[in-house]
Amino acid sequence: MMAATGCAFKANYNPSYFGSNTTTYESKIPGVAAIEASDDVKNETFTSSPTSFTGGGTKLTLPVGEIVTQAALLSFRDIFSGGAEIIEPGKYTSSHSVIVKPKFRSMTYEYNQLKNLGFAVTPTASVSIELNVEGLTKKSIVNEIYESGAVESEAYFATASPGDEISKAFHKAVIGIARKSADSVHKSISKTGDVEGRVKILKDDEL
Repeated sequence: MMAATGCAFKANYNPSYFGSNTTTYESKIPGVAAIEASDDVKNETFTSSPTSFTGGGTKLTLPVGEIVTQAALLSFRDIFSGGAEIIEPGKYTSSHSVIVKPKFRSMTYEYNQLKNLGFAVTPTASVSIELNVEGLTKKSIVNEIYESGAVESEAYFATASPGDEISKAFHKAVIGIARKSADSVHKSISKTGDVEGRVKILKDDEL
């Protein structure tokens, strides 16, 4: 059910692990969301061992920067009429309505076998992400540290890639946080009707 002690696993970014659900809004914000991420941020990796006894002697490396950046891109494009794009720091233009700065903070994970009385393993990840969303004048719209809590992916009995099963839980946790942040931004701008007095909310028939 679990590879031998001392194994090191490496998982990759996989957009299918985000799931197919998207959020549909009756109104969208004009312009484009700029997801600001340097190469260091996009290329950040995280390596650690699980907190569980099961798999305790193994290590997993995840491309956390790529996964977090792509989750922000996917989530914020739902609320802007022009979608979203990834930019280098400081490379925003007048076509951008907001600047989104996602940052990975921490993660713990476990191969939870106790939940299934030892017959199966439930991959579980807990993630902390910081998301700062600003207008072009650097006025803060949302600046939050989000804690996912324990997020599970589907239990399995045997697998040749246990690290990939944890990756599924990590993707699921991160996209949940990103969508929550995007929804907060939409609600915040909807209350005032603009971004820094410059942008109004567009209804569907105005898009």
